[in-house]
Amino acid sequence: MEDITAYQNEIDAIVAARGQSEAELERLDREAAPAYEALGRKAYELVGFLPAEQRNQLATEMVRVDEYASKIAGLRQGIARGAERVDELEQLIRAEQERAAREAEERERAEVAAREAESVAQSEQTEQIQPEADQAAEAKAPVDDDARICPVCGERILKSFRFCPGCAGKVEELFPPEQPAVPPVTHKECPQCHKQWDDEMNFCADCGVPLIEVRG
Repeated sequence: MEDITAYQNEIDAIVAARGQSEAELERLDREAAPAYEALGRKAYELVGFLPAEQRNQLATEMVRVDEYASKIAGLRQGIARGAERVDELEQLIRAEQERAAREAEERERAEVAAREAESVAQSEQTEQIQPEADQAAEAKAPVDDDARICPVCGERILKSFRFCPGCAGKVEELFPPEQPAVPPVTHKECPQCHKQWDDEMNFCADCGVPLIEVRG
């Protein structure tokens, strides 16, 4: 980027100098116009044999014209060289900018590749560590064929545990003892008078109709 700044500074200097040269050229053109006009008049007047005085005047005017013409030519050449140098510097600036852009792109690609490689390495490390951790956990876990699964949190509860290690629930409350099944109570009842009779009886002693079994 320092090269670009130097190129741009030189361009600015050339542009400023060109502006001064163009102003100087305009001034010389204005000053040369009367000299050209005077030379033309003298040349017209001094046709044929010229006296010495007139020849001297003509020579003086021609010298002045040559001086103006030389200065003007020099300024024009300087302006042309400045324009060529500006074009050259602008090409150098573009080349420097393209180089900087390529380097930035290469750096970005390298950073992306480095991040991807780091991510892959971390993933591989995690994949290596996880099985080892699982094996260690399995090795440390006490073996108990009577272990039960907590109905609240799903944690394994060993036979010797009084509380669930996952939700701290009491084991006796999480797994209440099963109550023995109570057979339903039945009795015989008359469907007509709804009197209840002993199970051994088959007919109502009042109505004489067959008894039916009623639960509850």
